[in-house]
Amino acid sequence: MNGVNNNDTPKYFEQGQGYDPSFRYNSPYQSYTPSFSYYPQTPHYTHGYPSHYGSTNPHPHAPSIPPWLLYYLTQERATPTLIDKVHQAVNGEYNAISCYEKMIQLAPTKMEKEIITEIRQDEYKHYQTFSTIYTNLTGQQPKPQLDEPCPPTYEEALKFAIEDEQHTVDFYMEVGDQAQNPHIKEVFYRAAKDEQNHAVWFLYFYTRRVG
Repeated sequence: MNGVNNNDTPKYFEQGQGYDPSFRYNSPYQSYTPSFSYYPQTPHYTHGYPSHYGSTNPHPHAPSIPPWLLYYLTQERATPTLIDKVHQAVNGEYNAISCYEKMIQLAPTKMEKEIITEIRQDEYKHYQTFSTIYTNLTGQQPKPQLDEPCPPTYEEALKFAIEDEQHTVDFYMEVGDQAQNPHIKEVFYRAAKDEQNHAVWFLYFYTRRVG
């Protein structure tokens, strides 16, 4: 695991096969436990993400792609439309990670901070996976930019996050539908389910505040 102490590995990596969604938190309204582990193992930062995150591209931390997935990625027809959409997905996750870091600081309760932290970790995994796909399709690293301002208040940020997550669900489903490669389809479909779960949590927090 790239020299990372196994003792620092969270429990959903201890199974030895990468990310296991069955260990993730449940939605307040619904839960799902997909059995397909689509994230390769990644380093676990015991003190949060690197301090330089947000000012430089953290792509060097992205995991190496498994040989079986690399083969299928090389068979994907790398159309300009697909490449653009994968890059858009990378950029969206990059902005979400930054905004959710601010929301963690603004969240009024320990439970909300913990859930948003887990949501942010999901987005970071999406960022890594999409970045790896982009690099294998183009031979270049993506260059994301912070171009989506995060609202200044917690309530406004929650409303923004609800809408953004719902739009992201639709977008990821669209990318999955258009991709020729079955594994890229699976990655985006699974990520769409994650985003839907995030939207439910943000809606739950928002209705508690305004209801």
